[in-house]
Amino acid sequence: MPETTPEKIKKPILIPVAFAIVVFLVASLVLISWLQQRQIREGARAYIQSTRILYEGTLREESKLIKVLLNFYRDDPRLIELFASRNRGALFAYASPVFEEIKQKYGITHFYFIDPERRCFLRMYNPDHHGDLINRYTLDQVVKSGEPHTGVELGASGSLSLRVVYPWIVNGKLLGYLELGKEVDGFMPSLSSILGVEVLLLVETSRLNRGKWEEGQRLIGRQGDWNELPHHVVVGRTIAGVPEELAADLNSGQGSDEAFYNVSYDGRHYRAGIAPLFVASGEEVGVIVAMKDFSGAEHSMQMLTGLLVSLVVVMSGFVFVFIYGVISRVELRLQRSRDSLQHEIEERRKAEKQILNALNEKQVLLKEIHHRVKNNMQIVCSLFRLQLGKIKDPRAAGILRDSQNRISAMALIHKTLYQPKDQSSIYFEEYIKELASSIFDSYEVDPERIVLKTDLESVAMDIDTVTPCGLILNELLTNSIKYAFPEGRKGEIQISFKREGDGFVLGVSDNGVGLPPGMDIRELNSLGLQLVMNLTEKQLWGRLEVASDSGGVTFKIFFQAHPGKSNV
Repeated sequence: MPETTPEKIKKPILIPVAFAIVVFLVASLVLISWLQQRQIREGARAYIQSTRILYEGTLREESKLIKVLLNFYRDDPRLIELFASRNRGALFAYASPVFEEIKQKYGITHFYFIDPERRCFLRMYNPDHHGDLINRYTLDQVVKSGEPHTGVELGASGSLSLRVVYPWIVNGKLLGYLELGKEVDGFMPSLSSILGVEVLLLVETSRLNRGKWEEGQRLIGRQGDWNELPHHVVVGRTIAGVPEELAADLNSGQGSDEAFYNVSYDGRHYRAGIAPLFVASGEEVGVIVAMKDFSGAEHSMQMLTGLLVSLVVVMSGFVFVFIYGVISRVELRLQRSRDSLQHEIEERRKAEKQILNALNEKQVLLKEIHHRVKNNMQIVCSLFRLQLGKIKDPRAAGILRDSQNRISAMALIHKTLYQPKDQSSIYFEEYIKELASSIFDSYEVDPERIVLKTDLESVAMDIDTVTPCGLILNELLTNSIKYAFPEGRKGEIQISFKREGDGFVLGVSDNGVGLPPGMDIRELNSLGLQLVMNLTEKQLWGRLEVASDSGGVTFKIFFQAHPGKSNV
C-alpha cells in the first residue's frame, strides 16, 4: 500500500470544506432573507387580520352605544307626542338640539323618523327630503321580526353607514320606527391610530349610481373622484391617494382577499392586504385595504442581515483555519498508525480465513450427519420391509407398516436437509408433497380411486417444527387411506397448509365415511391418533380441531412458530 502524503489528505478534505463554507454562506444569506421577508409578511398578515377584527369590534361597540341612545330617546314623551301628531316642523325644532348634541358627542350622522308604512317622515340632517319609501335591509328585518336590528348599509350616495333601527311601540301600538346611524368613515382615524396602519374603504362602482353618488358627495362636502379607480370608489380613507401597485391590481380586477402587496407611497414602503367588506345583508360590496409601514423594520432587518453575514464570514474563516490545523495533526497520527493498522488487517484476514474454513468443515460435518441418519433410518425401513414379507398376521403387518412410514417421514426430513440448500430449514410445501407421495406408494393406493389434492403455501420451517408436523401428517394420511374408503369406495384426500395471523394451519380432510357419530378421538386407543394429539399439544404447543359427518372428516392443527425459532 503506497504511503499517503499530507497533500493527498488535505486536498480531498479542504476542497469540500471550502465548498461547504461557501454553500453555507449562500444558504445563510438566502435563509436570512427568507426569514426577514417571512417575518414582515406574517406581521403584515397579522395587521390585516387585526384591522378586520378591530373594524368588526368597533361596529359592535358603536352599535351598543347607538342602541343606548335610541332606548333613551324613544321614551321621550315629547318626541312621542309630536311624531304621533305628525307635526313635522315642531318635531324638527324639538329634535334638532338632540341631534346636534349626539352628533357632536358621538358622531351620529343620521337620525330618521319613519312612519309605520316605512315612509321617511323626517330626516334630521336633510329635513326637506321626506316622504320617500325606505328600502333597507335593517328596516326589513325589524318589520319582519318586530325586534331592533343593526348593520352596515350602503347608501345611494356611496356612503357606508352603521344603522340601528328600533320599532317605536307605544302602549302596545306601533307608532313607527326610529333610526340612528353613523358614517363608517368616522371610524377610520381610530383604526389607523390604534394599529398604526393606513386604511382605505373601497366600494364597487357596479353597486352605485354615479349621478346619485356625485350628488351625495356634494351634500356631505366631499370631492370624491369617480374615475380614481375603474372598478371601485373610495368611501373612506386615512391617506390622500391610492398606491400605484395596489391600484394596478384593483384596476385589472385581480385584487384577491388572500393577496399581499409591496407598495410604495409618499417615499415609504408598505405591506398592504385586502379583506372583504360586507353590509348587513351579508353581501360583499367592496374591500378594506390595510397598509402597514415597514420601512423602519426593513432598514433594521438590512442592518441585522449585514451584521449576521459579517459574523458568519468571520466564523467560517475561523472554522476553515481550525480544520486545516486539525487535518495537519491527523496526518501525522495517520502516518504513524498506518503500519500497525495494516498489520492488524492482515491478522484479521488470517483469522477470517480460519473461521471460514472451520465453518465449511462444520457444514460438511452437519451434512454428513444428516446423510448418515437418513441412511440408518432407511436401513431400518428396509429391515421392516423384509420383516413384513414374513409376517402373516395382518394386524402385526399393519403395525410394522405404520412404524415403517413414521420412520420414513423422519428420514425424509434428513434427506431434505442433506440437499445443497440451507441446512437449518425445510420448505414445507416440497416436504409435504414428497411425504404424501411416499405414503401413497407404501399403501399401493390406486390414484384413480383415491385422488390427492393439495393447497399449500411455500414456507421455510426449522427441523423442530417439521418433524412433529411430518409425523402428524403421516398418521392422518394413513388413517384416511386405511379407513375412509372401505370396500373399494372412491374419493379424495386434501392437504392444506396456510398462514393464519401469526401462526399456521395444517389441515387433512377426506370425503369418506367419516367418524362414527358421538366418537371422541381422545377416548380412542388408536396409537396413531394419540400420537397426533400428543405431537400437537406437547411438541407444537397447538390445538387440534376435528369435524366429522357423513360427508367425511377434517382434521385441523393450529400452531405458532416453534419456540425460539423463526419461520419465514
